[in-house]
Amino acid sequence: MKKHLKMSEEGIVSGSTGDTEEQQQANGQQQKEGGRKYESHVLFDMKGRSRREWKYVRLVAKEELRTKKDLKSSDASKAYCTFCTTYITYTKGNGNSVYRHMEKYHKIEMDQADDVKPSKKQKPLDGHFSNIVKEQNLRLASRDDRLLGDALLVKWKSESLRPFRIVEDSGFQKFCVFFNQLRSRYELPSRTKHRKQMMKLAECVMNGVTETINMEMTYYSLAFDIWSCRVMQSFMAVTLHYLTEDFEVKYFVIEVTPM
Repeated sequence: MKKHLKMSEEGIVSGSTGDTEEQQQANGQQQKEGGRKYESHVLFDMKGRSRREWKYVRLVAKEELRTKKDLKSSDASKAYCTFCTTYITYTKGNGNSVYRHMEKYHKIEMDQADDVKPSKKQKPLDGHFSNIVKEQNLRLASRDDRLLGDALLVKWKSESLRPFRIVEDSGFQKFCVFFNQLRSRYELPSRTKHRKQMMKLAECVMNGVTETINMEMTYYSLAFDIWSCRVMQSFMAVTLHYLTEDFEVKYFVIEVTPM
C-alpha cells in the first residue's frame, strides 16, 4: 500500500499512523534558527518494487502532481534515501543512480536490516556462457573428432525424433559450449533429479511472471486455444495479454491443460 506523506508550514498534514521522527525527517522537515520551516513535498513507495533497495528509498512526487491520488513512477521528480535523508537522481525506468547510491553507502545497513550476510555477486549464466569461447580461446577439434561428433548427433536426432533445427537452438548451443570448456568429466543428472531441477526452474519463472504482471498490468485480455498433439490428445491453453504504460504488447501462457 502506498503511503502519501505531505508536509506544510504547520507540519505533517497527512500520513500513516505512528510516524516516527525519522519518517518525519524523511518527508523534508528542516528546522532553522528563528522559526520552523518545511520543504513541502509528497513521498510515495515504488509500485511493484522487486529490488530490496526500494524498501529504504521513496519517490518524490513532482510539484504539480502532489495532490494526485494514484501516483506512479512516472510522476516522480527524484528519489529520497531514508538512511541518509538525501535526494537521489531518478527517472522512470532508470534506477541505476538509486542502486549505486545504496550499494556504495548503505550496503551494510541493508544487509543488517534484511538479516542477510553480504554475499559475493554471482555472474549471470547468460553472461558466463557468452564469454566462454573468448576466455578459453579453444582450438578447433580435429577432422576425425568432428566427424564422430556429427555421427553421434545424427544418430541421437533420428532415434529420438528431434527436429533438424535443434542445432540452431541457443540453449542447446550453450550446453555444447559448456562441455567444450570443461577440463573434467561431467555426469548427466538422473531423471528424478532432472525433474526436481525443472520444477525449481518453473517455480522461479512463475514468480518472475507474477511479479512482472503485478508491476505492469492494469487491464488485460484472456485468450483460449484448443489444439492436438501428434497422438491426437487435445489440450487447452490460456494466455494473458495486456499493454504496458509504454504501449508495449506483453503476453504470457498461464495454463496448458489436457481436455
